[in-house]
Amino acid sequence: MKKIRNISTNIIANIGLQITTILCGLIIPRLIITTYGSEINGMITSITQFLGYITLLEAGMGSVVKAALYKPLANRDSTAVSGIVQATNNFFRRIAYIFVIYLIVLAIFYQNIAHTNFDFMFSFSLVLILGISTFIQYYFGITYQILLQADQKIWLTSGLQILTLVINTIFTFVLIKLHCSIHLVKITTAFIFAIRPIVYSIYVKKYKLNNKTKKDNYSISQIWDGLGHHLAYFIHTNTDIALLTIFCGVKEVSVYSVFFMVVNGVKSLVNSVATAIEPFFGELLVASDKKKVEKAFNLYESLNILLIAIVFTSTAVLIQPFVSVYTSGISDANYCRPIFGILITAAEAAYSLRNPYSSIIFASGHFKQTRNGAFIEAIINIVISLVLVKPLGIIGVAIGTFISMLLRSFQYIWYLKNNILYRRVLVSVKKMVIMSLAIVLSVVLSMHIDFAVFNYFQWILLAIMRFGIISLTTFVIYGLAYRRQLKYIIILIKERR
Repeated sequence: MKKIRNISTNIIANIGLQITTILCGLIIPRLIITTYGSEINGMITSITQFLGYITLLEAGMGSVVKAALYKPLANRDSTAVSGIVQATNNFFRRIAYIFVIYLIVLAIFYQNIAHTNFDFMFSFSLVLILGISTFIQYYFGITYQILLQADQKIWLTSGLQILTLVINTIFTFVLIKLHCSIHLVKITTAFIFAIRPIVYSIYVKKYKLNNKTKKDNYSISQIWDGLGHHLAYFIHTNTDIALLTIFCGVKEVSVYSVFFMVVNGVKSLVNSVATAIEPFFGELLVASDKKKVEKAFNLYESLNILLIAIVFTSTAVLIQPFVSVYTSGISDANYCRPIFGILITAAEAAYSLRNPYSSIIFASGHFKQTRNGAFIEAIINIVISLVLVKPLGIIGVAIGTFISMLLRSFQYIWYLKNNILYRRVLVSVKKMVIMSLAIVLSVVLSMHIDFAVFNYFQWILLAIMRFGIISLTTFVIYGLAYRRQLKYIIILIKERR
C-alpha cells in the first residue's frame, strides 16, 4: 500500500511538473517572438541545443548511477551510497571544467555557424549567458538530483523544478514587459535556476554521506555501456535543430521549436510515468520478485499504450490549429506546417512507446547488452535526416526521427523477450495493433468536428470535442480487449484512497 502511494505521489508530482513546464513553455517563447522576433527565438533554441552537445560527455551516467544506487539504497548501505555519490560528483565536475572550454569556443564561432543578422558581441555574450545554468547544474547539483530520483524522492525534485519554473516565468514576463534586453532576461533565468542545486545539497545531508569514503568506481563501471543509450537520446533531441541551423537558418529553427515545444510537453507528460516507475522496478528486481515485476510490467505497458493512443492522437489533430492561434500576428516566418505537425507528433509517440521496455531494461542494469541498438538508432536518425533535410526541410528531419524511434522501440521489445521477462513478442504486438485501430477510428470520427479557429476559446472548444471523441473511442476499444487490467486499475485507485 505504501509503495503504491509512493509511486502515485511521484507520478502526480511528475505530471504536475510537466503541466507547469508546458504552461511556462507556452508563455515565454510567445513573449520572446512577439517582442524580439523569430530570429532571436531561433537563436536561443539553437544555442541551447549546441550547448546540449556537452551532455555527450555524460555517457549515460545518470541511468547507470541510478541502477547502481538501487541496491545500496534498498539495503540502507550508507558507505556504498557515499562511494558512488563521491565518484559521480568527481565525474560531473570534470565535465563542468570541460564545458567551460567548450562554451568559450562555441561563443567565438557561433556567429559563423548560424549566419545571423546580429553582430559578434551580441551572439558571443548570449552564448555565455545561456551556458551559466548548464555549468551550475554539472558542478553543483546533478549528482544529488540523481540520488534523490534513485531513492524515489521524485516528488522533491519535481516540486523544486515547478517552483523555479514559476518564479522564472514571472520574472521573465516582467522583464520583457519592461523592455529589458534578452541578455538581462536570460541571466536572471540562470540565477533563478541556481536555487535547485542549493536546495539539493541541503536536503541530501539527511543521507549522512561521507566524503572521505573510498570512491566506488566499480558500481558505475557500465558508464561506457550507457554511452550508446545516451548518444541515441542526445541525437534524438539535438540532430534536427543542428541540421536546420546549418542548412535552413534560425527562422526555421524557430518554427521547429514552436511545434516541438507542444509535442515535447505532451511527451513529457506521458514519460513522467516512466520516470516515477523505473525506481520501483529497480527495487522489485533487487528483491528478485519476478512475478510482481511481470504483473506490474503488463499493467504499465497497457497504460502506456493507452496514453499514447489518446494523448498523441489528440495532439496530431489539434497541434496546427493551436500553433496558428499561438503565432497569430507573427509574419516573419511561416508557422502553418500541418504535415510537419503530424510527423513530429508521430515521432515522439514512437519514442514514448519504449517507456515500459527501457524502464525495466535500465532498472536491470542491461546497458552493455542493449548499447548496439542505441548506436544503430543514432546512425539511422543522422543518415535519413541528412539525406532529407535539403529537399524536404523540417519535414525531412521529422521523417528521420520517426523511423529511428520506431525501429528502436521494437528492438527493445525483442530484447525484453529474449533476456529479461521472456514474454512473447505477440503480447506487445497485439496491444499495438489494437492501439493502431483505436487511433485510425478515433481520427476518422474526431475529424468530423471541424470549424474555423481564430482564438484560444474556439481552440479549447475544438480540443474538448475532439479529445472527448478520441478518448471515448479508445477506452471502448481497450475496454473490450483488456477488461481485467482496467478492473485492476480501478482497484488500485480505490486502495490508494
